[in-house]
Amino acid sequence: MAAGLIAFALTLNLSAGNVILPAVERDLGITSAVSRWVVLGYALATVAFIPVAGRVGRRAGVRRALVWGVGGFGVVSVVCALAPEVVTLLAGRLVLAAFAALLTILTAVLAVSGPGGKAGAGASRGGHVGGLAVAAVCATLGGFAGAAAGGGLVSPLGWRALLLLPVPLCLLALTARLPDTQTSPPATPTTSPTTTSLAATSPTTTSPAATSPATPASAASASAGPSRAAVPSTAISPTATLANANANADTDTDTDTDSTLPALPARALTLLTTTLLSTIDALMIVLSPFFLFQGQVMQAPLPLVGLTVMGLPAGLMAGAILATRLTARIGPRPVTVTGALLAALGLALLLPLSPTWSAAEVALRLAVVGAGMGLSAAPAHSMIMTDETPVRPATHLQFGRTLGYVLGATLAATLWAAEGFARAGVATALLPALGSAAVAALSLIPYRSMTTRRPSLQRPGAPWTPTRSRV
Repeated sequence: MAAGLIAFALTLNLSAGNVILPAVERDLGITSAVSRWVVLGYALATVAFIPVAGRVGRRAGVRRALVWGVGGFGVVSVVCALAPEVVTLLAGRLVLAAFAALLTILTAVLAVSGPGGKAGAGASRGGHVGGLAVAAVCATLGGFAGAAAGGGLVSPLGWRALLLLPVPLCLLALTARLPDTQTSPPATPTTSPTTTSLAATSPTTTSPAATSPATPASAASASAGPSRAAVPSTAISPTATLANANANADTDTDTDTDSTLPALPARALTLLTTTLLSTIDALMIVLSPFFLFQGQVMQAPLPLVGLTVMGLPAGLMAGAILATRLTARIGPRPVTVTGALLAALGLALLLPLSPTWSAAEVALRLAVVGAGMGLSAAPAHSMIMTDETPVRPATHLQFGRTLGYVLGATLAATLWAAEGFARAGVATALLPALGSAAVAALSLIPYRSMTTRRPSLQRPGAPWTPTRSRV
């Protein structure tokens, strides 16, 4: 709940900045070359501040960092809304980006943190995909709300009031149940959960000392003092060790989800995929409402056009729900690849941009793109958020996502403007989105070979060793 509210508020603030620029230019008497830095400076500063915000989050703890982030975001938003001239507004937006970077990281942490604030490796099995899916959907919906609804709020409320809209949402997030401030990893047990369960359920593979604490041998070892070490109660015989290795061999080769934390090359691939998917997200947020509302594709009344645009968020939510179920069954990698390919299909269907399309035809194409985005986002995020201490991977994840949003919005505006904001410019701007979807799917093909663990061939029951990358 808290992660979704903050994600919605942050993307609402980012996309609404594009809408208020004409009003800011008129009110403060500045040119478009200066006003664009209200949005561009904020976006670039957010990317730059994310590594620093990650350090702050690890030191302060989740609860304290959230209070600092929301408090600072609210205060600086008021300063920006009351700015009498452009220098104060630009400086305030730069400071606001620092608190936004901290809140951006916390959205991923809160999405995977259950009671107690710890995120385990179960994220790779789909355990935390639901929370990540909610945060991803809310972020996209916030972008659409700022772009589509923000324009209607500028006239009655003014651009200053629009800058304050995200603040109540962030304050509301503080009322949700927050995780503990402890961010250090829990103590690692000396035996794996599988061996512990074997010791508890298989009396034929455990030693007598492990199953009978009242035996004379254990009493003697307890009275012998520090000179003799007592046999641990979870001692496992060599037979149990071999059975444990064979059980792991059966489960680990089925899917690529029963692996440990991905190595550096695998994590780099997932970060690349996340950045590319966020680029598609930003491109669609910028392009779909504007080119449809300008009547460049549909010749229809504005209310009908607004309903047509909602095809993309509807597909996004359906894809996110499906992603949560599929990831728990087949793992995050195939779900992410399928979602990226589905988004590419929807973009290919959308590229002709025929003015003869009906509202249903446009909405269906947007829904296919949205379903692909919703299907791929959360599983891709879960492949990064697989650490016991979620702040560090959340920093990497949100750096890639924010960078993708900046690249997507910049590409959309630049390529569309180069064609004079015509229909051909929209098609040109959609081409990078199609390429990003294809590359995102292809980049995860070698992921399994980098993360799957296979048994050593030296001797039966030998410890598990990572396989060499085949890339």
